[in-house]
Amino acid sequence: MKKDKQFLDIIAKANQDFSGWDFSYITGTGRMASQLLTWSYGSMRVLATEGYLPNVPVARKRLEPLGVEVVQVGEDLKLPLEEPIRI
Repeated sequence: MKKDKQFLDIIAKANQDFSGWDFSYITGTGRMASQLLTWSYGSMRVLATEGYLPNVPVARKRLEPLGVEVVQVGEDLKLPLEEPIRI
């Protein structure tokens, strides 16, 4: 029964509206982890894609001052880019 309640709590939280990238509500559950990267964004061309329409202006406001171009996407396999980005 405890697992049923925990599952229902997780589903309820997953259905909540959100804005931006604040995933603090799932980090405490062990469902998300992060670590330092072996490479640096500053050493390469940086472009961000965002498919969730309410997050596009949030991404632009936060990332464009840092020199990151934000591109809105509709479908993952159809990126609106003129040339492929090679890393």
